[in-house]
Amino acid sequence: MEKAWRVGVLTGGGDSSGINAFLRALCVGVWKRGGEVIGIRNGWKGLVEPDLQVLTPADVLDVTLKPGTILGTSRTNVVKMGAVNQVVQNIEGHGLTHLVVIGGGDTLSIAGAVADESPVPVVAVPQTIDNDIAETDVSLGFSTAVQRGIEAVSGIIPSNRAHGNPMLVEVMGRASGWLTLHIALGLEADFVALPEFPWSVDDLVEVYERTGPAILALIAEGVQTAELQVTHSRFDAFGNPALEGVVHRVAARFAERAGRYPRVQVLGYVLRGGPPNSFDLNLAWRFAVGTLHALEENVTGHMVAWRDGTTRLVPLGAVVGRERLVPAELFADFRRVMVR
Repeated sequence: MEKAWRVGVLTGGGDSSGINAFLRALCVGVWKRGGEVIGIRNGWKGLVEPDLQVLTPADVLDVTLKPGTILGTSRTNVVKMGAVNQVVQNIEGHGLTHLVVIGGGDTLSIAGAVADESPVPVVAVPQTIDNDIAETDVSLGFSTAVQRGIEAVSGIIPSNRAHGNPMLVEVMGRASGWLTLHIALGLEADFVALPEFPWSVDDLVEVYERTGPAILALIAEGVQTAELQVTHSRFDAFGNPALEGVVHRVAARFAERAGRYPRVQVLGYVLRGGPPNSFDLNLAWRFAVGTLHALEENVTGHMVAWRDGTTRLVPLGAVVGRERLVPAELFADFRRVMVR
């Protein structure tokens, strides 16, 4: 007789809209098989200092449209802590039959390390507003973040144009420019700077002088140029720097050369909020179904990816240590028709 499912689930790293929709769908699917879902609080921290609870229908009632994560999250690097074996012991000690991990690149790297050591199957789900996870066309939360960014900036563009001011907008994105690029699509941006490609403040000034005063420039937070000399003083548990307002450095150098200080807008955590849009709602339940299929097959060390309009399982070994970056040819095509 098959052992009743006792599925552990955790969310790690930065949150986004759509996580709770996935959690509810996963719970419903597991319950229909007669199993339990065990919520692990605050990411991997909840498996180092055990903090687990059996989820009930009341826990996932009316959560589908809520942003964030009802389980809490953290940036806990159990590999760096030397706590992988401790995590594995706690997974087994709490009688989990499977572990589902939702998060971005860092969280999935831990999932891979745990899967290598654990007899309990580990399945991962890609979730990040950066959309930089390899081997999946899109990650949960990205589409809503794009929509939030477009809505936030589009509301202030008319005022900016009425005053004839140049405006610089900083968008989240440490190493990849997907979020910046897609927000720019909806805003008819005049200039876009992404971490993947070289650029200079002189390029920005040239656009300003050529196209008129009220230009809109979108700057990814992770951009670097020699003249900006961006240094970082704070880092998270995975060694990622806390990116702190590169757009203000760009604005200062722009003002020196253009003779006018631009308006500056930083799109920060507003991108992580708001109800998930229809695309992320659809992606959430599709990821949940893909996860259930993986659990039924006792697959381990794999991620449920979205490829060519459907879910597919890909090995975490093909995901960890890689980033999905904007291709040069795509950005070149974008610049041909979308920026002046």
